[in-house]
Amino acid sequence: MGSPNSSTSSAAAEEPEELAADHHHGRRAIWAEFVGTALFVWAGTGSAVAAQRWTAAGVALDGGSLVGISLAFGLTISLLVYAIGFISGGHMNPAVTFAFMILRVRTIASGLIYIVAQCAGAIVGSLLLWGCTYSLTS
Repeated sequence: MGSPNSSTSSAAAEEPEELAADHHHGRRAIWAEFVGTALFVWAGTGSAVAAQRWTAAGVALDGGSLVGISLAFGLTISLLVYAIGFISGGHMNPAVTFAFMILRVRTIASGLIYIVAQCAGAIVGSLLLWGCTYSLTS
């Protein structure tokens, strides 16, 4: 007869495998990284573009604008990590994915797929922002 905790310890040992099978794999996770990165780039850099004051000498930013930009980036990443973190892990940054690859949390193949999705999402987010603000810079 085993100890009373033997069933608990065996269930705890199986839990990471079950979680790994359910989360952070597949097309849904890749799309989540793509969309999350696109939205992060669009909203974060969009706040920087919106805060700029174009003058003859160039761009002028004051302290209040810098705080607003910082808050926009911070709140956007927080919202997106909560929104897609359960789907893909919420990396939204190739450097984070690379760190997970180095630490062997992600395989090299899945990490590279994430990085491609994140870079493509960043490009799409930048193009969306450019499309939204083209009249400001032309």
